[in-house]
Amino acid sequence: MAIHRRDYRPSLSRQQKLNLFRDCTVVHPHLKKAYEEFRDAVSNPGGASLIFLFGPTGVGKTTLLRQITKVMIEEHSSGIAKDSDYLPVATVEARAPESGSFDWKGYYQGVLRRDRSARD
Repeated sequence: MAIHRRDYRPSLSRQQKLNLFRDCTVVHPHLKKAYEEFRDAVSNPGGASLIFLFGPTGVGKTTLLRQITKVMIEEHSSGIAKDSDYLPVATVEARAPESGSFDWKGYYQGVLRRDRSARD
């Protein structure tokens, strides 16, 4: 939601103003570029089975992922309405290990357990 001068309404309650603020996202040019590139990768994976989104803490990875997910769910709402098992997007988070190497087996087992419990 973009903020425009005309959107300011002093008659709104404090809670309504807080809700407007929480729902507001200011688009940074780098985040917009990352959104477009990531969206293209998701829409046109070219045979990729995994698409990674990574970067330093606080750069907007979660914001980007939430926005992509929201848009994809909106775009596929008719498919979701027809088939409750239709899944237009699935996300998982892989945190870097504090030491040693990444445990892919444990990671995939956790993903499958979460998927199974989400479908039940």
